[in-house]
Amino acid sequence: AIETQTNFAVAWSNLGCVFNSQGEIWLAIHHFEKAVKLDPNFLDAYINLGNVLKEARIFDRAVAAYLRALNLSPNHAVVHGNLACVYYEQGLVDLAIDTYKRAIELQPHFPDAYCNLANALKEKGLIEKAIALYSKALEVFPEFAAAHSNLASVLQQQGKLQEALLHYKEAIRISPTFADAYSNMGNTLKEMQDVQGAIQCYTRAIQINPAFADAHSNLASVHKDSGSIPAAIQSYRTALKLKPDFPDAYCNLAHCLQIICDWSDYDERMKKLVSICYHFSITPINLPTTSRQPIFQINILHKPVYDHARSLVPSGGKLRIGYVSSDFGNHPTSHLMQSIPGVHDLSRVEVFCYALSPDDNTNFRKKVSSEVANFVDLSQIQCNGKVRWKCDGIHILLNMNGYTKGARNELFSLRPAPIQAMWLGYPGTSGATFMDYIITDMVTSPFELKDQYSEKLAYMPNTFFIGDHAQMFPHLKVRLRRSQYRLPSDAVVYCNFNQLYKIDPSTLVMWCNILKRVPNSVLWLLRFPAVGEANVKKFARQTCGINANRIIFSAVAPKEEHVRRGQLADVCLDTPLCNGHTTAMDVLWAGCPMVTLPKETLASRVASSQLACLGCPELIAESSQHYEDIAVRLGTDLDYLKSVRAKVWHKRTTSPLFNVKRYVSDLEQLLFKMWRKHENGQEVDHI
Repeated sequence: AIETQTNFAVAWSNLGCVFNSQGEIWLAIHHFEKAVKLDPNFLDAYINLGNVLKEARIFDRAVAAYLRALNLSPNHAVVHGNLACVYYEQGLVDLAIDTYKRAIELQPHFPDAYCNLANALKEKGLIEKAIALYSKALEVFPEFAAAHSNLASVLQQQGKLQEALLHYKEAIRISPTFADAYSNMGNTLKEMQDVQGAIQCYTRAIQINPAFADAHSNLASVHKDSGSIPAAIQSYRTALKLKPDFPDAYCNLAHCLQIICDWSDYDERMKKLVSICYHFSITPINLPTTSRQPIFQINILHKPVYDHARSLVPSGGKLRIGYVSSDFGNHPTSHLMQSIPGVHDLSRVEVFCYALSPDDNTNFRKKVSSEVANFVDLSQIQCNGKVRWKCDGIHILLNMNGYTKGARNELFSLRPAPIQAMWLGYPGTSGATFMDYIITDMVTSPFELKDQYSEKLAYMPNTFFIGDHAQMFPHLKVRLRRSQYRLPSDAVVYCNFNQLYKIDPSTLVMWCNILKRVPNSVLWLLRFPAVGEANVKKFARQTCGINANRIIFSAVAPKEEHVRRGQLADVCLDTPLCNGHTTAMDVLWAGCPMVTLPKETLASRVASSQLACLGCPELIAESSQHYEDIAVRLGTDLDYLKSVRAKVWHKRTTSPLFNVKRYVSDLEQLLFKMWRKHENGQEVDHI
């Protein structure tokens, strides 16, 4: 038709539709443009041109085409809806919302417009309105798979996991090849601790769409959380092949490689991590062992939150303290602080413990819950759980999770308490405007480094760290034998019982230098995880020239055995990049001296704080060489080693480090200082 009538606009438009159906986008654009040039009043051609330009993400020209169509047909609801989609993609959310609303005014039974308007409102934080609109879309068109999936996503974010699951299943019933719904349902099942169900969903999403990078990354995250690190590495690498600009996957891959001490291309990896630190999708938990400059962390951690006015609580009566944690159970945090809530002076304070995780039926959970009058399980409470805290009249709320697993920082962002402070469980700044203080000490957080924290520093007089070892292990009854762990009876045994991710190449080089200078010595590490053992030994052999037999690995042990066997080591070598925290307390309680080297971050200075509180500052190094020298002296001057071990053994029961009652008294004084400032109308400031 075009050959015989070159000015036949309809033929040009029809051919544009053919090219578009064949995926020939540029040819389609050319033919639609020719059609509207031939016939400036050709409505369908303008609409088709706008659609194909939208698909090609040429948004400015798409807007122009849709506006021209609306000039010809001002009440065309579908064009308003498509134009709104382009505005949304351009980031013009308010304009998109107004345009979606106009589309709905023109066509009240327009499910796509309801669903897309809901998406825009969700982005604005108007969650309840979004839910109502998703529901309206489903009322108009019950078989709308995308609306079911989007509604499920919002319900999942609210913690309504069972409801979310039902809607994901409906979306998949309607559209059995809906890969996004499978992947998102996998996220819900993962949150419900159904690991196998999550794996099945991610695997199905990948079967449907092998190029679905997010599904590969989600599958990797389940493998990572399950300890299947090699499988996680493989899936993260696949995700990055499909989507090279995927910072979240890259950081998680880097973390997995660090977990197993795979240091191939380590320097380049670290440079890339620093280069992407400002990317919005990076989560704080990926950062503590990668960024050496804490100020980077603050830039990443600052996220916009809703601005909620802080309500004042009347003075008088007892100070109400709320401990909030997902770790009231068999977790290192509970191992440290399980006695603290029950030791408070109840004539001065009223204690509340809010559990963010279900009861694991361990003695740790039972101890905390039985020793406080107010133990509340919030694990099934949604975002409006702040109502409970406000009803309880909490004065000071302590965030023990930070950005660790199980955290519910969205609750803190709602400002349910007049004062909110970070404490113990997360080794770093929150970077959040809704956290007022971080409870720390002068060694861990020197005042000259205050600008590295978004919170104001609230100093404990000795150390912010505490251990419950005096109550858990009042005496170490059974003395284990070195032969049980294949340790030489006559060797100097250096140990480190941390997870292997805390070791970096420079740390292992220092340790190998120490082994070289102390010939009759071995290094004792844990298979934490087991897959890292070969990499550590290979690096020691190939890079440092150390016989792999001098590095002895043992399995991870139950808590009591883990603490007891610390007596078998002569010296603990701390990891400077990220110190032993709970692990450091374990070895010190066993009477084993620990050598540490503080760096810039909070996580790298905790061991120094512990040693200073213990009264052993001579074990805190000022440089890498000094670190090696301290360790070598302990390994070669056996009289000196004996005296230091005797000192540590004595100080563990006479210093404040393991004194829970003294710690609680100091903590109460600090909390009262915070409250007095608040009562007096003073600004939050360093204490």
